[in-house]
Amino acid sequence: MRLIPFFSIRNESINAAKIEAVERVWKDGNLNTYPDGRGENIISYTMEGNKTIFGEEGHALCTLSAPAIVLISKGTPYVSRTDVQGDGLGHTICIRFALYADDGEEVRLEESFHVWNDDADRHLLEKFRAVLKAYLAADCSPLLLKARLFDLLHSLCESKPQESEDGEFRAILPAVRYIEKHLDETLSVSALANMCFLSESYFRSKFREYTGMSPTEYHKQLRIAKAQELLESSLWTVDLVAEKLGFCDTSHFYKVYKKVTGKTPRELS
Repeated sequence: MRLIPFFSIRNESINAAKIEAVERVWKDGNLNTYPDGRGENIISYTMEGNKTIFGEEGHALCTLSAPAIVLISKGTPYVSRTDVQGDGLGHTICIRFALYADDGEEVRLEESFHVWNDDADRHLLEKFRAVLKAYLAADCSPLLLKARLFDLLHSLCESKPQESEDGEFRAILPAVRYIEKHLDETLSVSALANMCFLSESYFRSKFREYTGMSPTEYHKQLRIAKAQELLESSLWTVDLVAEKLGFCDTSHFYKVYKKVTGKTPRELS
């Protein structure tokens, strides 16, 4: 069995199984009790009403106020209670799933739970509904169901930063995310600082504290790491990689690649 953080799954080659989905309504005070945890991971979207999640000793771990999402990992003991006012009902979509590595080894999530409280435009709700629709289809396609689930999981990874990225480094995360998604661009440090509403000097300082390198060096390291990944495939030539990753020409790519790795692209490809 492998243990991995939830937010690392977007970079892992994993498979999903035992995928099930259901839409339910709950009365006020309804309790769901799992003293030994569930047999699979569960993600739940609260569309109406509130839910309170309690831990083993009865302490409230979190309160979900619609719209809200909670991920509870396999084996986590908990009790959930529905809280609504008047004649209202709680309304949720729940999805269960198990994760496995390519070799069939079970993959478990390190964290007990995660909460997302921001889905103002309901784009995550639509992804929950897409999983539910695929699951309920008369000709349910396992491939489509997995695709819908992984699309949802990837969106959840994108929607909430890792716990280690909270606090004092939160301000620079827009720039970090931009760099990671625009490897083929020539980036301006001043533009990245403006993106975070920080002065350039303060941005440079916090970026180096967070990553251990300058924004330019971080961008270069990511580009070369991606280049190495592409060059391992017979589908990509050195010239194609250089063009795709935004190097001005193949000669420049050779120079940067060798400076970072100590080898030429040809030695790897």
